[in-house]
This record gives sequence, C-alpha cells and structure tokens, in this order.
Amino acid sequence: MAQSQYQVPYPFILHDLGNLGGTFSTGYAINDRGEVAGYYFTADGFRHAFLSAPNGLGAARDLGTLGKPNSYAQGVNDSGQVVGYSQDYIPPVGSTGPAISFISAAHGGSLQLLGDFGSSSNSALAVNNLSQVTGYFYTGAPYSSPSHAFFAPSDGSPVVDLGTLGGANSTGASINYYGRVAGTADLPGGSSGHAFLSAPNGGALKDLGTLGGAYSNGYAVNASGQVTGYSSINAGNIPQLAFVSAPNGGALTNMGSLRIDTRYGFSEGLGINAAGAVVGVTDTASGDALTPFIYYGPGLMEDLNLRIKQGSGFVLKYAYAINNYYQITGYGQASNGEYHAFILTPQDIDSLPTAIRSLTRTGTSFSMRVQAYAGGGTYFLERTPSLDPGAVNWQVVGSPITPAFDQVITLSDANAAGDTMFYRVELTHSWLTPASAKSVKTAEGGGPAKKR
Repeated sequence: MAQSQYQVPYPFILHDLGNLGGTFSTGYAINDRGEVAGYYFTADGFRHAFLSAPNGLGAARDLGTLGKPNSYAQGVNDSGQVVGYSQDYIPPVGSTGPAISFISAAHGGSLQLLGDFGSSSNSALAVNNLSQVTGYFYTGAPYSSPSHAFFAPSDGSPVVDLGTLGGANSTGASINYYGRVAGTADLPGGSSGHAFLSAPNGGALKDLGTLGGAYSNGYAVNASGQVTGYSSINAGNIPQLAFVSAPNGGALTNMGSLRIDTRYGFSEGLGINAAGAVVGVTDTASGDALTPFIYYGPGLMEDLNLRIKQGSGFVLKYAYAINNYYQITGYGQASNGEYHAFILTPQDIDSLPTAIRSLTRTGTSFSMRVQAYAGGGTYFLERTPSLDPGAVNWQVVGSPITPAFDQVITLSDANAAGDTMFYRVELTHSWLTPASAKSVKTAEGGGPAKKR
C-alpha cells in the first residue's frame, strides 16, 4: 500500500505576529480565513483583545475593551466575529474583578455585550459560524459561587444554563456548527470533573468518561463531534495525557506524549479541525520541558518546533488552535526574549500525511480514494509510466474534484494501460502560495507489481 510521505523537511512556515506595540501577545483561535484572535499586553501593562489580518498579512486590529481596562479575545468564527470578555485588572498587582462577555461585529467590528446572564460575571470562550456562543458564568458572587457552562443562541433568545454532571461547576470551552458544546463539568461530590459533549443547541450533557483515571477535561470539538482535551489514565492520576474522542463524543483514544519514559508524561489537546488533526502541548522526549505538537492519528504526534525552519531564533511554546487549512496559532518566544503570537501555515499540502483510503486496479481501470485535507481546492489525478529521470511524463487523467472539508473522494483513470503506472494527487487552491499554483506531489501509487 502507498504510505504517507514527508518530502518537505520543514513543512510549516512561521509568521511571527509580533508584540503588537506592547510586550506580549498570544493567539487563542484561528478561523478559515487565517484570522487570529487573542490578546496582547499594551505598553502600560493592560490587556487588549485583537484580531489579526488574514494570514497575519497586515496590521492587527485592537478590538477595545467595552469600557473596562482589559479585554481578552477567546474565539473567532469565519465571519470574523470575535468573542471573549472584558475585565478589571490593575497592573502590576493583577487584581481582577467581574468579567462581562462580548461579541464583535463581523471582521472584528464593534464590540457589544453578549446577553443577559442574570450574573455579575461571565466569560465567552468560543463562537461557531451560526454566531452561537459558549463559555461560563458565575451563578452568584464571582469566584466564590459555582460557575456553569452556557449556550447563547444567535437569535437573542435567553442564554441557556447547561448545568453540570451532578456537581457544582462546569465550563463550556468550544462549540461546533451544530451547537454542540464541549467542556468540563463536576461529578457529584465535587471530587473530580469529566469532559462532556452537549446535545445540539443547549441540550443535555454527555459524560465522555476518562482514559482510566479519575478526571478528564474537554477543550475543543469539531463538526463531527470529536472532542479533544486531556485525562488521567490510572488511579494514581499520573501520567495525564491528551485524548481525542470518536465522532459524537464516542470512545476516547489516548494520544500519548512525546516523552520516552511512558511511566510519566503530560500532554493536552487544545484544538481540533474538521479532519480530526489535533494541536496542543506535550512533554519533550526527555520530559524536562513542554513543546507544542500536531497529531494526525495514532502514532503520528509531531513536535512542531521540529517542523519549522531551524535557526530563526523563535521557539514555539503553546499551540492553541488549528483551522481546516491546517494553519495553527498559539504563542512562542522570539529571539529578543519576548513572547509573541504566531501563525503556522503549511508550505503545501505535501506537508501533511497523505490519507490514502484505498488503491484499486481492475483491468484497465485504476481508482484512488483519498482524504481531502483542503476543502474548496481542486484535486487532480495524474499518471506517468516511469519515474526514471528524463522519462517522467505526468498527465492529468479523469475528472478533477472540488470537495468539501475532510471529504473522502475517488479519483479514477479508466484507461490505465501498461503493466505498471505511477499515480499522484495534485491540488490547486487559492490558499497555496503562489495563488492557484499546484502543490508538489502528495501521493503515488502504482500497478500490482510496483507501488511507491
């Protein structure tokens, strides 16, 4: 069978978003336009929410604070609506007061209060493409009363209290297109919490369980209901490792960590895209530091610091979110010692493992079923009778396909003449650089006797 290929040594291009005129910045969310939402420290020590230009190519926009000293952007949808919260903060002491949730107009426009929570403190953490929002609110006095996850409809209907799993507290951390909220909720007795996935539009919470330990936390969910986060895996609650669930909050898969000594280790999944690729943070191989990772599937966790060009002086620290084009945001340390938000953009589609579902050759017909990692792009099947230098002659065969995100597509050649033929998939997409240029080869397959 044809296998994944890694032909580009540093598949992600690093774009440092800088300090935005202050001393620190971090990205928390990224939409499919490549716009990053996060916050930065102003020169006088306050925090302000920002939205970057698409792909970081242009000035970021300071979103303001709704009249309070500070604001924190936590989520963004594909329209550029940003959600987060504004809060009192007195530098350098750092005392805080009640928070108020906001949602912006499209493209990081003016901020407005999210809704009436009947609460003196509430924080919005995520928004979907229907402008539905989740987060948490305090049921009484801030910091001393229980906090509950909420679902805020986009039509102005009352905010829904999602409750808990029988304990005191819960938090809604992420929301997918169908209004399903992922987060963490306490169990009865308050001894531990479990990750949950709600039914659509503020429905009942489903306990996702753990990897064998006492607790789990849910941080992100994709359109198919895959949830990622972290869990303890045994009674001793060491190690604590990232998980990804099956669709619809199904069985949890232990993603492991990069630490060699598996008796210990730490990892947590913080973001997930439609294809189920997860980003987060993990122990390094030695266990003496943390590093951000990308996870494509079982056995395919990679240190992102090893997937960017070396020698830049920029060290990635946390990866918080990944979009459907595999762009990643978080923060890292620049060569001058400051911490900056970043965007990682794949150099081309070949930087991703090629998910070949099947290769079939019957008589003179050849078919390749592949995972479409870049929805909205156009995929082509090409063939050549030889890979020998000077004899390679790639030709497009069959009909091109423009799929949706994460769709499994079938590319076919009805006239696969000859004993051996080599095939590859090519992609055109406006997101690639240069625009509309084909990527390098992503997969190859041959006839029954030879496959590459």
